[in-house]
Amino acid sequence: MSSHLKVLVVDDDRDLAETIEDILTGWGHDVTVAHDGERAVALFRERQFDLCFMDVRLPGANGVDSFLEIRRLRPQARVVIMTGFSVEDLLARAVDGGAVAVLHKPLEVADILRAVEGVGARGVVLVVDDDADFAESLKEALLAAGYSARVAHDGGTALAELKAGAVDVMVLDLRLPGTSGLDLCRDLARAGQSLPTIVVTGYPLEEAAAIEALKEHDVTDVLVKPIDVSALLRAIDDAKGQPPA
Repeated sequence: MSSHLKVLVVDDDRDLAETIEDILTGWGHDVTVAHDGERAVALFRERQFDLCFMDVRLPGANGVDSFLEIRRLRPQARVVIMTGFSVEDLLARAVDGGAVAVLHKPLEVADILRAVEGVGARGVVLVVDDDADFAESLKEALLAAGYSARVAHDGGTALAELKAGAVDVMVLDLRLPGTSGLDLCRDLARAGQSLPTIVVTGYPLEEAAAIEALKEHDVTDVLVKPIDVSALLRAIDDAKGQPPA
């Protein structure tokens, strides 16, 4: 079973949505439910989800149009389309738009669990960096490598992400607005939430003292920007104690 995931379920059939929510919650996932496409898009504007189950037929905007809008907002969003009808033209648009799977109703529990099995199967990585472009590029590379990836742009958001669900490895920039990377590690240690951390920095000489201080925490590697993605993936594999894919 995949690591703890943030899942959005979108279906106007409230009983079915609740059933999927119960199944996934029982497996340790954090589930949010919406009953129309507009609400689903709004939720994606506010937060990140590792996976979304989206019904095709919804009140207002249909599920495929809502899915395509979500992909515009979050190009790496992973969405499973659900349908109980023969709507081949809509399904073709969804598949062309990057849907990860199409499930046909009535759903079986095994269908739902298989849909989440490959998402973030290698673990959950939290990227903490105030450079939005850099963080998103790392997230894209991590998703392609089979990880579930989340992004935080400051220490406070990172702490909230860590409290909200399991994270296996943190990729942490030392220079953050407000709380520094070093202070974040200290806060985590005091809260008993230390975890394998890979430090990234564009200022290795200026940050030498902070890097030295981090040795007493769970820092497994220090990488200098610009980051070689293959080196980062190897560092994450080493931090998790697993062989590369």
